[in-house]
Amino acid sequence: MNDDVFKLGNFSSFADDSGDKEDLEATTSPTPPHEEGKRDEVASGNNVILHSTVKSDPQARFRSPHDGQALALIDLNDIVPNEFQPRRIFDPEKLRELADSIKVHGIIQPLVVTEQGVGKYEILVGERRFRAAKLAGLTKIPALLSPKINSEAKLEIALIENVQRADLNPIEEAKAYERLQKEFNLKVNEIAVKVGKNPSTVSNLLRLLNLPVEIQRALIEGKIAEGQARPLLTLRNSDEMLEMFRMVLAGGMKVREIEAKVREITQRKIKVAEMFTPDPFLTSLENLLRGKLGTRVQVNKGPRGSGKITIEFFSDEELNNIVGKIT
Repeated sequence: MNDDVFKLGNFSSFADDSGDKEDLEATTSPTPPHEEGKRDEVASGNNVILHSTVKSDPQARFRSPHDGQALALIDLNDIVPNEFQPRRIFDPEKLRELADSIKVHGIIQPLVVTEQGVGKYEILVGERRFRAAKLAGLTKIPALLSPKINSEAKLEIALIENVQRADLNPIEEAKAYERLQKEFNLKVNEIAVKVGKNPSTVSNLLRLLNLPVEIQRALIEGKIAEGQARPLLTLRNSDEMLEMFRMVLAGGMKVREIEAKVREITQRKIKVAEMFTPDPFLTSLENLLRGKLGTRVQVNKGPRGSGKITIEFFSDEELNNIVGKIT
């Protein structure tokens, strides 16, 4: 691919070519009566429908569906990122993969930009493509020009684009919602309507910002999932959250297991460390039951002397054996 060359498909709805328009009209006009028989033959499979012989133009001219302006080819040096872009982390490996694709196929989908001063443009949609285009060695990139919009709309567009493609990590998404709250005085319900999500989803994401920074960083890096982090918020303070978080990482705990442990900690009003410190009496009881039943047994104490005994089995035969030993 030559420098500054990008490839775009030949979309007739954007093409500025009278010949193409005539071809399109011809294909959509009603079928003359004398052609009805031929059409029936084609439908019955007796004839082959031939592809159009009109040549595709790899450098088709586009028009914006918003304002009728021709698609612009803009110098990369004249483009700046959206200051309200909620995504802060761009995976280097995925950017490189996109750059390699751009080298082969060109920019398939143009950016959307708005003018920012004389000869400068701000990205509304497509910052990842912009970064990959730089890596690919392009000096110019296709972009649709959008009318100037306010700051709230910039954040909203960038947020919706990323959220709809599930590109943001939970903390990036939460911080974008927080910004809509603080800078634009939007309520949770209003944010939910704008991004097409349930208010409880938005509210739960915002609560993640109450986690200690170390846990937030783990969410960003994918070391812990949102479902694993959320139960930690019910603990008493940041120290307990961090202690439980380290237990989660060390033990590879699943969401339901975390929820059960946190529930037990809060109900029994014990410290996290106590939850994970083996009780000699319970340990000896578990060993006794394992020996008697021949399977894994777990004994958990609850508040006010309550608790539960969990007996595992892995087949119907093993279940029958356990029942036989108990009865």
